[in-house]
Amino acid sequence: MKKYFLYLLSFVLIILVSIFVIFYSPEKELTEVRKILQDSDSKYINIGGVNAHYKISGQGPNLFLVHGGQGSMAEFSLIFPELTKKYRVITLDLLGQGLTEDALGYNYSKQNFMDFIDQFLVSQKIEKTHILGHSLGGYMVMEYAKRHPEKIDKIVLLNSYGGICKGRDYTLPFAVEEIPGVETLTRYLFPTFLLEEELKASYIQRPPEKFIQTMTHIFEIKGRRMFMKHFNKYRKNGDFDRGVAGASLPHPKLIIAAEFDNYHDLCEQSDIEKTLSNDTMVIIKNSKHVSPIDRPKEVIQALESFL
Repeated sequence: MKKYFLYLLSFVLIILVSIFVIFYSPEKELTEVRKILQDSDSKYINIGGVNAHYKISGQGPNLFLVHGGQGSMAEFSLIFPELTKKYRVITLDLLGQGLTEDALGYNYSKQNFMDFIDQFLVSQKIEKTHILGHSLGGYMVMEYAKRHPEKIDKIVLLNSYGGICKGRDYTLPFAVEEIPGVETLTRYLFPTFLLEEELKASYIQRPPEKFIQTMTHIFEIKGRRMFMKHFNKYRKNGDFDRGVAGASLPHPKLIIAAEFDNYHDLCEQSDIEKTLSNDTMVIIKNSKHVSPIDRPKEVIQALESFL
């Protein structure tokens, strides 16, 4: 009997050690990850007490790119260089994402995001700009345009969040980050391979290894694995409810929709298109959710034709 328990204990220990070895991925300080990921275009600025990462490059009309939720400006890494040949391209890592610090007090309310974006544009003396938002960024740029219509020229929504398809359940799903004890565990353990698989699932073509490595490093930043826990507090209170802000704004609008988007599909994009005024819709063939990585040439072509 004693031998049985010893064997059982040994087996359990082997399993636990194996899990630790496989999932061991300790958090790192933001400053450490910045040294790995920042490049010659990277700049930093204090916005309302938060040290934010941004890039501005090129000459021509202003074009402000806003990334999606729990993402980073890396989403635009394959279109940024080409766009700078015709535009003054501005991009910013939003609060608690990319290489920007967490929001003070983990305040991820819609109001705080709007203030953050506006204070940044004011700091750069950007009085008017074209604006593009990807995924949740699309929702945010419409909200921003509604509040500051005089600062916006043309609007581009890229695989945007906000559309509603009849009969679908949009109840906010339970987030594993909200389980007691998970925050402590994720300081040391994280299923990096699952993150990689989720990233790959968002593309028709395999994303560049550099992009996968960038997003993996971002999820190593201290506290970044708990972003959805804090963000969902505001979603539960009605912030970021589906729908399209500023639908009647007169600004020219372009909806870029991926044919096989696995997050905000053509049904949702069609709903956005029906809701908006003065808009055009373009479908990117053979692409999933992150089209700027999946089909960069097609995204650039759609943008340049519209702008």
